[in-house]
Amino acid sequence: MATESIFEQWRASSAGCNEYGLAWFLANEFCKRYYRSHGIVPHVINREGLGYYGIQLTVMACDARNRAGDPLGRLTMCGNVENWLTGDPGDHRLKTLEMLERGVATAEIVASAIRHMEISVKPTRSHASCRHHRWGSSYVLLFDVMTRMVLTHRNSDLILANHPKDGYLGRLIRKHDPLWDMTEHPGAFYVSDRDESVLVAGDGRVLDGSERNIWNEYMSGATTDVIVDSLRCQMRDSVH
Repeated sequence: MATESIFEQWRASSAGCNEYGLAWFLANEFCKRYYRSHGIVPHVINREGLGYYGIQLTVMACDARNRAGDPLGRLTMCGNVENWLTGDPGDHRLKTLEMLERGVATAEIVASAIRHMEISVKPTRSHASCRHHRWGSSYVLLFDVMTRMVLTHRNSDLILANHPKDGYLGRLIRKHDPLWDMTEHPGAFYVSDRDESVLVAGDGRVLDGSERNIWNEYMSGATTDVIVDSLRCQMRDSVH
């Protein structure tokens, strides 16, 4: 089932779906469009001790860009869109949550969010030699997998982060990934539900000491639904 269809089920449900669904769904739309070509990645804003503050659109440092650029904006916890280049942090310039509640079609919400950020259709420089361009398909797949996990999770105990350097996640990457110091490290996705957790590098490697690689499984024929289910099973056996 396509992620768009899963989102339609999420927005039609009143059975206590994860409240972050809109933010993750829109972040996934940005990731699909801009990660490989532009070097723009949605990163969870997770303040240690304070919790989740939405998803920031981060301009990565890469081979074509020596240092990270200024953040473009964020998707708030509930999914509203902030453009920090034309507005200020905390300025909910596009209230996509209200659009959702009014019954605006999903395609129109996505288009409005994309237009609101005013990202150029073509990147200002070539990223052909960058890691995020050459191997970016695995990261885009994983972001889609994580979005599906959020949309189908039925309680508020799910914790999901994906920043390569911030706080606790950065320490986990250095501890569990033997390739943590690689050039343009793809970061990792950390998923936790109560005492169950799993850590997956952005290139698909499951960082539990095994040889499992989600990207390899996908390229060998596994569907995204199967990968989501298998990750839930993995969480029961992997504690970080």
